[in-house]
Amino acid sequence: MTDNAPSISSRSRVSPLWIIPIVALVAGVWMVAQSYLSEGPTITINFETAEGLAAGKTKVKMLSVDVGLVEEVTLNEAMDGVEVTVSLEKAVTDLLREDTEFWVVRARVGAGGISGVGTLLSGGYIQMAPGTGSPGERAFTGLEIPPRTPVGAPGTRLTLNSAEASISAGDPIIYEGFKVGRVESMVFDTEIKRARYEIFIDAPYNQLVHENTRFWNVSGFGIDASAEGVALRVGTMDTILLGGVAFGTPPGLDDGASVTDGAEFRLYRTYEDILK
Repeated sequence: MTDNAPSISSRSRVSPLWIIPIVALVAGVWMVAQSYLSEGPTITINFETAEGLAAGKTKVKMLSVDVGLVEEVTLNEAMDGVEVTVSLEKAVTDLLREDTEFWVVRARVGAGGISGVGTLLSGGYIQMAPGTGSPGERAFTGLEIPPRTPVGAPGTRLTLNSAEASISAGDPIIYEGFKVGRVESMVFDTEIKRARYEIFIDAPYNQLVHENTRFWNVSGFGIDASAEGVALRVGTMDTILLGGVAFGTPPGLDDGASVTDGAEFRLYRTYEDILK
């Protein structure tokens, strides 16, 4: 008698219908992983006001290239300013350092001229200037006034003190008629009761400053009277409109040693005051 009992296999078979959800799951995990790996850092920047800032619209730029976007603008905990949350591209992560600077670019009119005119049509944006300090910073305090000199620019920063507030931030530093630097800021020191100016002289012109260098205020014009007659001194167009600071070594003095960052000099009212 022939045994006609059916043959039963113990192997399990996966239905082809499961292939689609498995592929979809793998693709979803891959997309999430790629998004995470390519996602840039999120930082916060504190400003005094939200003027020119809008969540989802205001961009962050560096060298005129978009590198981020403002995600949220809220009041800070002290209710005396705003906290801006910004998402940046991963490519600029290494540029976030303790001295990295941010400021809002908008139309401004000041002693240094007119800036940000293009934002009248396109709207304001946040400018990013990379720093050189320790990396890894994620919370910043934005500048309310754009820096006169970028971080890391070659040159020398000096301090001038004067008995009167005769110049302003943005005024040029002049050497032999050439603009070689700028006044970055001005404060009044209540302890010594004198105005203090922070100035920056660009390289390689900073090599012209020595310990016997003198700085004096140059107005638009002046009058020199002597036995030979009266002579009218006229400065450059910049100094005629805005004023400025000139420097040099008076006749009869050696230049002396070179100076480094932070050196302090007196600002004289006129060149004639130096000669006296």
